[in-house]
Amino acid sequence: MVAYVSYLDPDKSKRLRAQVGLAGKIHLKAFRGVYPSEFIRLFFVQAADPFLNLVDGDKLRVYYGGDPTQLSVQAAGVMENHVTYFKTLYESSPNDTLEMPYDWGGWGVDTDF
Repeated sequence: MVAYVSYLDPDKSKRLRAQVGLAGKIHLKAFRGVYPSEFIRLFFVQAADPFLNLVDGDKLRVYYGGDPTQLSVQAAGVMENHVTYFKTLYESSPNDTLEMPYDWGGWGVDTDF
């Protein structure tokens, strides 16, 4: 899983961090919560040589040589697994229904008005 995404500051002086929250999304001031796979495609991150920093301590360069036209296959796989995991964990399926724990009786059965 991705812990945070680091990318170069626009003036290229230091690396900035974008932390991944509990729902697996990155929240910044101007953007709603986005998954890391969407975050790295933002115009200011794409040109800033982003790195994926994983929970186990590994670092993956997202683009080969920092070139935003060449996405690393390994980074793409990690981001796909990250999104799949959190979508199945936090987003409900349309087949999920709430069931009444007790039959209250008469609801929808009684047509005698």
